[in-house]
Amino acid sequence: DAAYRLFLSENEGLNAQTVSTYFRDYRVIMYYAMDDGIVQPRSITVKSTEVGVKDVYSNEELDKLLTKPNENCSFCEYRNWVVVNYLLATGNRVGTIVNLRIRDIDFDDGMIAINTQKSKKKTRIPMERKNLAQILRTYIDEWLVDSDGNYTSEYLFPSSYIENDRPMTRESMGRAIACYNKNRGVKKTSIHLFRHTFVKNWILSGGDLHSLQKILGHSTLDMVVHYANLYEKDLSDKVDNFSTLSLRSTDQFCHVQRKRLHKASE
Repeated sequence: DAAYRLFLSENEGLNAQTVSTYFRDYRVIMYYAMDDGIVQPRSITVKSTEVGVKDVYSNEELDKLLTKPNENCSFCEYRNWVVVNYLLATGNRVGTIVNLRIRDIDFDDGMIAINTQKSKKKTRIPMERKNLAQILRTYIDEWLVDSDGNYTSEYLFPSSYIENDRPMTRESMGRAIACYNKNRGVKKTSIHLFRHTFVKNWILSGGDLHSLQKILGHSTLDMVVHYANLYEKDLSDKVDNFSTLSLRSTDQFCHVQRKRLHKASE
């Protein structure tokens, strides 16, 4: 076990958390084999790992990724740009996004129907109105509607402009966004980092955890609280800037400065 763990870490480049996930899967298979009498029964303990702070996309990287493609771009480049905008507006998992239909986007109510997610529950989440609503409307009208006004695909993110009846898969979307990022000069290529970026910015901007739970599709607050704990150090500046005492002292400071300037002008 130790040798295989070392192989996965050093040869395959997997982090400690992913290695532990591999071993938990292995444990399930082995216990099944024990129940069938294939192997000798024994206890299997998986080494737990502490989850560290997740890496996220920086503001400089987001500026590169969110720059709108030029008018002569391909369908795939434009679609991938829309995907990035969607990821940063919703925090949805890739498994949710590849299953989105155009009919799931309700522009009248400003809502998105989420029918596929890890919790197996169907829900509706608000659509970001300042940017995403217009981006999706323009994308659908310009790329997914034929000359007769009919949709060329039922899926919001089809695999290609030619084969609009086929949705992207989790794997193809991952590859597409990785390529998109590299072409924009961004070394990070993980599509899941967009979810962590969404979560971190939500928390640091003061968004409430119950709303975040609903947006992310978690059944309980446990994981959301875990996210908040991960970024607790980043909250230090918010305490310095936005606590009542800090704001009061800042106001008092400004008041004193105004009085001094007023006296100096007399």
